[in-house]
Amino acid sequence: MAEQVGERPATQPADLVVLGLGVAGVLAVVAWGVFARGSLASFGAAGLNWTIDTFGWFFVVAADAFLVLAVAALLLVGGLDALQQATILVALPFVVVMLGLAVALVREMAADPVLRAGARPRRSGLAAAVRAARSYEEEDPPPVTRWLHRPRE
Repeated sequence: MAEQVGERPATQPADLVVLGLGVAGVLAVVAWGVFARGSLASFGAAGLNWTIDTFGWFFVVAADAFLVLAVAALLLVGGLDALQQATILVALPFVVVMLGLAVALVREMAADPVLRAGARPRRSGLAAAVRAARSYEEEDPPPVTRWLHRPRE
């Protein structure tokens, strides 16, 4: 009987032998980790070191090739517009983090007692230039404390 267009092929049952071997392998590794944690850790570290020593160059070459092919594909598909959009999309999380760091820096500077006018204790033994600079700060406080100071809770 010929298959008609739009008919779905019959599903095949799972191969129970392959499934059983996979489950047994996973359970064996879990049991190894539970009962001999140090042995599994040393085996894993040795395997990781061997993999990095043997195939580390391949990772670098593959990552470089992927980047070159991704840029080439973007240029072929959408020209420079697609590449510019991808660059902006990738840089957006970095911009958000940088803005958050800038806000945190300004808030911490506003709460810093060293930057507040009049909060600095006078110390003996400082040079006359430092004393003169402090006297000017008392007359005109830094702009951070004027408009961005928020008291800490």
